[in-house]
Amino acid sequence: MNVRTASSLSEPLNPIAGGCSARLRVRRFVYPLLGLLLLFGSTEIGLRVILGLGHPILYEIDPAFGYFTQPLQHTRRLFARTATNGLGMRSPEFALDKPKGTLRLMFLGDSTTYGTTEVDQDDIFVERVRKSLSTALHRPVQDFNAAANAWAISNEGGFLFSRGTYRSDYVLLVLNSGDLDQPFSRFSDISAGYTAYPRSAIGELLTRLVVLGKQHSHNDAGTTVEYNPGIEQANLRELSSMAQFLKAQGSGFLLVFVPFRREIAQGARSSVPHALTSWAGSEGIDLIDLTASVSSYQTEAITLRDRTHYNSLGNRLLADSLEGYLAAKFHQHP
Repeated sequence: MNVRTASSLSEPLNPIAGGCSARLRVRRFVYPLLGLLLLFGSTEIGLRVILGLGHPILYEIDPAFGYFTQPLQHTRRLFARTATNGLGMRSPEFALDKPKGTLRLMFLGDSTTYGTTEVDQDDIFVERVRKSLSTALHRPVQDFNAAANAWAISNEGGFLFSRGTYRSDYVLLVLNSGDLDQPFSRFSDISAGYTAYPRSAIGELLTRLVVLGKQHSHNDAGTTVEYNPGIEQANLRELSSMAQFLKAQGSGFLLVFVPFRREIAQGARSSVPHALTSWAGSEGIDLIDLTASVSSYQTEAITLRDRTHYNSLGNRLLADSLEGYLAAKFHQHP
């Protein structure tokens, strides 16, 4: 048996063997770390370049109307382009002085009017109406898309009273199913809203997955409300105030009703709440019901994954119907 002597025990270990062991421990720690960093970096770049995550549309807070999209934003997210002008509207830039012969329309509404960031700027129904109506009327048409996610009638009224009409010939208030019973929306009421950019695209993705997991879209203040007679009467009074304000400003007032497709029967011709129809009739306000333009289509064919907001086809159907009504109206009363 080979027995080491006391002197041999005091000899130093082999430096080559010790160095190899240290390098092995470093490799076991560093290589997995480098792999994780590489995976994180490539995922972050992919989410930003392909899906546009990490660069959401930002909001600003305003006590008069709750919140609105910040001005001069340009982004491509989820394969769709979104841009806001110098006033924060999802519309082309315009001069405050209206050019002679131009028909100027302001659209007030919520995320249905805004179009969501999953529908390209050119495909939202407000933009489609502007382009087709200009051709039909043989005159320039400007549109102001003054809309924000989950806005209620009181938010829209606050924007109108605070910002004015920008010399619009007509203001079109776009209402959806349940809007009469929706109270004023705060920024905290909308899902996954940002006032500053998230630190990473991965962080935004995780936030969106959490929101999706909780089915937050079904609890959004703008898509699910319960009948409340007190709020309904307050909103009808708000509509009356808006009508009086617009009359004093010399602007026309039109109501446009766009139902949630999931809440109407196949082939329905009308779905406007009776209280809204009665109010419009008593005030002499034209009410454009777009129910029939979408009711013959299956919900999944014309809406996004949430079955609430309209996709590009749904926006085209709304635009075609609305443009036809407006073209006839403005031909008769230019």
